[in-house]
Amino acid sequence: MEEILEKYYGLKNCNTINYDNGYVFFVDGKKYYLVKTNYDENMIEELEKMIYFLHKKNILIHSFIKNNANRYISNGYILMIINVFGNEITMYDIGRFSDITYDNGYYKDMNSFWYEKLDYLNKQRNDLSDNDLINNSFDYYLGVSELLLKNLGNNLGKTMITLSHKCLTNLSVIDFYNPFNIIYDVWLKDIGYYIKITNNYGLLDKYLDKLNRYELNYLFTRLCFPFEYFCEVSDILIDKAEEKGLLSLVTNVDKYERHLFNMENIFGIRLFEWIKK
Repeated sequence: MEEILEKYYGLKNCNTINYDNGYVFFVDGKKYYLVKTNYDENMIEELEKMIYFLHKKNILIHSFIKNNANRYISNGYILMIINVFGNEITMYDIGRFSDITYDNGYYKDMNSFWYEKLDYLNKQRNDLSDNDLINNSFDYYLGVSELLLKNLGNNLGKTMITLSHKCLTNLSVIDFYNPFNIIYDVWLKDIGYYIKITNNYGLLDKYLDKLNRYELNYLFTRLCFPFEYFCEVSDILIDKAEEKGLLSLVTNVDKYERHLFNMENIFGIRLFEWIKK
């Protein structure tokens, strides 16, 4: 990667630090992020419009930097400058995104997305049925997920769609202000992520009385859905990852069930009586 920085950007001796699927480094007091991407130049141009839009709103998501050939993609990598510094995002950051609507012309609701993904993973599971850990646990988590999605429904006309994030697994500003991580989704999505990451379920007191039925079900689903399990399954079936993470989740299923029951009590929604039996 030092070769990429020198060849395409004229940068030498950057003292890069590995971060996710890229590298972070400082030059002249500025922080940069070189990250691998599957996007093409046209898709980057579309993201540039969103970056410009958000910068006008004073939300300084990371900026793409063109290389010395006046292009964005450099041997599968793209360089961006990190415009927001800080240790962790807060609810203030979350709120600024959920206040902004930006129609990029594409949105797939949670039900449609996850029914398709679950169907795909189930087919992959059947094709690779020699994995006992997955085979012995998949139907349980599938049952929980389908129950949650059925309860959610798809009455999107009663909620607000705003800027959101594909995924948040930590409170890093690098991930939160990364243009590749920004999408168009239900305004409660990032709030659900934040509550799970911080384990601060007391924050729900601020929202529950103000939500309509669909929004209440949506947030309940976000906080109960076994995203982590299916991510581990996907990594194993598709990317041939190790089973360590999945084994930890399955072994601690009692902890997950206690979480489900706690969410039932907070939201007043009853879906998991069959587990108690």
